[in-house]
Amino acid sequence: MDHKLNFTRVGWTVSVFAIVMHVIAMVRMATLTGQARAFMEQLAGLGHPGFSMLNVSGAVIMLAEAFVYGWVLSAIFVLLYNAFMSKGQ
Repeated sequence: MDHKLNFTRVGWTVSVFAIVMHVIAMVRMATLTGQARAFMEQLAGLGHPGFSMLNVSGAVIMLAEAFVYGWVLSAIFVLLYNAFMSKGQ
């Protein structure tokens, strides 16, 4: 039985998952109030990218990063998984 993962399927799945998680984070960050918003503004002052993703260019950059990171992570995972699964047979 062949247990090899398909790079394209894993790549799209992980990338879409990462993009959805970034969109959820952006929506959540846009709706912060009170102490949570003050805390994130303090982190932004320390160099945390938090609120930078709430403008158009920041959002595009963050979503593009999520897409690329999804493919990079899937490439590493698929190569390792397929290598270890082929040695076990």
